[in-house]
Amino acid sequence: MADDTTTGTDQSDADDKGEDKGGQAGEDQNLDTKGEDKGDDKGNGEDKGGGDGDGGDGGDTGWRDSITDDKARKFAETFSIPADAANAAFKFRQQLSNSILKLGKKPTEDETKTFRKALGVPDTHEGYKVDIPADLPEQLQLDDAGKARLDNYLKGMHEAGATPDVVQRGVDLYYGFLAEELDAQQKGVADATTQADADLAREWGKDAKRNDEFARRAYVTFGDEATAKWLEDTIVDGVKLGDHPRMRRMYSNIGRNMGEGRLQMPVSEERGGDIQTRMDEIHSWQHGDAKEQEKYKRPAIQKELAGLYREQYGSAPIVGSEGRTL
Repeated sequence: MADDTTTGTDQSDADDKGEDKGGQAGEDQNLDTKGEDKGDDKGNGEDKGGGDGDGGDGGDTGWRDSITDDKARKFAETFSIPADAANAAFKFRQQLSNSILKLGKKPTEDETKTFRKALGVPDTHEGYKVDIPADLPEQLQLDDAGKARLDNYLKGMHEAGATPDVVQRGVDLYYGFLAEELDAQQKGVADATTQADADLAREWGKDAKRNDEFARRAYVTFGDEATAKWLEDTIVDGVKLGDHPRMRRMYSNIGRNMGEGRLQMPVSEERGGDIQTRMDEIHSWQHGDAKEQEKYKRPAIQKELAGLYREQYGSAPIVGSEGRTL
């Protein structure tokens, strides 16, 4: 009995020790497991730290690795992080939406039509609305010929795809140039007419006023509105034709012959040309050097000149300075 009791006690002690060992072992294992968890957590923490560092300090260039085009890759290298590239792309997109793209070398009809419409080019040349300067001189006012020229201009500008602003600028420049040329022409005519008046006044002397009256008589009798306009608008030697000394001499002779009733019929065209050539030669001496001026005053030359005038214009002479017959 005693042995049995001892054995039971021993067994109980052994069981207690086993439990202690098992419990200790379990606790030890739990500690190991916790250590591993902590180690894993630590490792995960390192991974997280590394990820945050790459994204935050801009040092990671791996986002460019997928770009295979060399030019695109070089462009991407100008940006530190993807966000900068995205911002730049968005800004470019906004600019592009407000831009007019240049046509290619061989655009389609629709592409050309869209491009011209974006520029404001009308569908036809009649769509251009141009303003003609309101203060144009009478000579530059639009007549039928001027309207035809303007229409041709608009057609050419439309074919070239010109914008309305360009077309208007062209009109402004064109009429500006015409106005400047007209001003210069009018000044030149005024100066030339002054000089012609002075030369004819010296030639006619005291009879200048009388001879001009004869000329006016012929103008009124044989001229009409169209002739008057022609004499006013036609420029010869920088002088209006109606003010030209040669025209005034001719009309003065006609007017004088009208008053005296001895209007002579004109000579043949060939003879008239020869006479006029000789008269021009003689008159050129009047304003030549001293030797030619002296020659011009010779009685024989004056007699010849008077005969030429009678043959060319009629039998009644025009008396000029120095009592000579012109």
